[in-house]
Amino acid sequence: YDNLRPLVLDPTLVFVSYSGSLADNWGFTATPGPEGRLYSGGIAFGAGFPVTPGAFQVGFMGGSGSSLHYDAALLAFAPQGDTLIWASYLGGSGNEQPHSMIVNFSDSSLYVMGTTNSADFPVTQNAFDTTINGDFDLFVAHFSPKGALLHATFLGGSGTDGINTALALKPNHGDD
Repeated sequence: YDNLRPLVLDPTLVFVSYSGSLADNWGFTATPGPEGRLYSGGIAFGAGFPVTPGAFQVGFMGGSGSSLHYDAALLAFAPQGDTLIWASYLGGSGNEQPHSMIVNFSDSSLYVMGTTNSADFPVTQNAFDTTINGDFDLFVAHFSPKGALLHATFLGGSGTDGINTALALKPNHGDD
């Protein structure tokens, strides 16, 4: 701590918003963007997530291998939280969850890292890895400022990557 600078303990609340989803959904990660935008990533458990016109993926695809079936769910909010810039599902016929997000401030694009067990996860042409290699693989997806999928790839070995599948953690809201 630099005692020559003011210490702020209570930051100012800029906005609070619901996702607007009719399906159950849990938040996992968020990141700020340029000009005060906020990006949020979580999972949705069915149809009813508020995808926007022209979204990359407008339909729920997910769920296999457990009693919980979900796709990644991504949202981009305007600086005051009063406008949803874009929202999209991201997933294949298995389960996806985002773990980390970051925005490239030089071009306002969004990067999402997460896990998937979908063999048909929407990888793009010339992806680093176009096939799932284990029970779960990591994925990296890159979105334009308007929510178009620019690049997506699997990333993982022959085992379970990026997720803890211990049964004791399953009931605890995404602790895996």
